[in-house]
Amino acid sequence: MKSIHNCSVVFFEVSIDDRPAGRIVFKLYVDVAPVTAEIFRTLCTGERCCRINQKALSYKDSTFHRVIKNCVIQGGSIIRGNGSSGDFISGYQLEDKTLELEHDRPFLLSMANSGPGSNRYQFLITTVPTPQLNGIHVVFGEVIQGRAIVSLIESTPTLLGFKPCQEIKVTNCGGLTSAQAELARLTAESSIRGKIKNYRF
Repeated sequence: MKSIHNCSVVFFEVSIDDRPAGRIVFKLYVDVAPVTAEIFRTLCTGERCCRINQKALSYKDSTFHRVIKNCVIQGGSIIRGNGSSGDFISGYQLEDKTLELEHDRPFLLSMANSGPGSNRYQFLITTVPTPQLNGIHVVFGEVIQGRAIVSLIESTPTLLGFKPCQEIKVTNCGGLTSAQAELARLTAESSIRGKIKNYRF
């Protein structure tokens, strides 16, 4: 995989059936997929608006609507919440051509699409190497903290269509400075391990 030199750091606070599960922190590959990374960042911070009604667009209060075990977890359906719709941020178009990074390991962040020109704002987090996604979806970041939370989400029971039985919600999201990210990293794993013991599916 290509070496990454520049990044932005953003986070999700996640709950499962209204119980806090913890924080997932992402490093965004701004030098490889700058447009995709910037759109994801602004959807975490709430800086951008819908081009139709000018309402703020954000991943806050969205859900992980699809969990495919030994593959990916999927979220970011910010309009309908069920994976059937997305929206555009005025002035941006996602890079269909930026497909140089491979889905060669777990915990990679990738933008979901269903073909050229269909990039929306739904995203995937890999839980295993997924070479079948190469050349289709754009890898633009990785999970650097909260990997146990990703695994916890992957372990939730699912219904038909890979819909999780529990509501897995992004209760808050935003950006982090380098200092904030480092402080969070130093304290995260022990806290997360304690939370996971409290979950029984």
